[in-house]
Amino acid sequence: MDVAVVSTGHWFWRPNIYYNGTEVLGTHLLSGLNHTEIGFLSPYREAIRMSVQRLAGSGARAGRVVVVSTFSPSHFEKAWDDPTTCARKMPYREGETKVGVIPAELRSIVSEETKAAAARNGGATRIEVLDVTKLATMRPDGHPGVYMHRDPFARGVPERLQSDCLHFCLPGPVEPFNEILLQLLKKRRLGK
Repeated sequence: MDVAVVSTGHWFWRPNIYYNGTEVLGTHLLSGLNHTEIGFLSPYREAIRMSVQRLAGSGARAGRVVVVSTFSPSHFEKAWDDPTTCARKMPYREGETKVGVIPAELRSIVSEETKAAAARNGGATRIEVLDVTKLATMRPDGHPGVYMHRDPFARGVPERLQSDCLHFCLPGPVEPFNEILLQLLKKRRLGK
């Protein structure tokens, strides 16, 4: 394998039980269980660290590139099942919104862990960050929304209808992410 791309984040927000082997380290959003609430930032950091370590560690093919993508936030403005929760039709203008606190923290974790991994690695494997957080934040218009369903308003506007304000449509706003990835990989080829 020449190139590995790591992209994760949203599943860490869900209720979880975190293990190290068979030992429960803690939970997130599961107060009914008799375990310590540890949130998701520490497990997220550990997942990024371990992924990069394994991909760039001993036995990694010479010249391998590991690319870690930063967090791409969702754009739910109301409840997930409100038919108007992600109905924006235009990107945000500069200054109209900013990266949220949690997405910014997740972005920092990726940056810190990839820098630390590159320092430990000594250049044997090239480790890069694909920073998409701000770009993704600015594009609330690119989600399927209620159109994840066929003809969602064929029988009028329902009171409740699941919307997808997380995933992006293709072609659409995420195409520049691929262009940035391509430039990172070309940089490898040119030896820069």
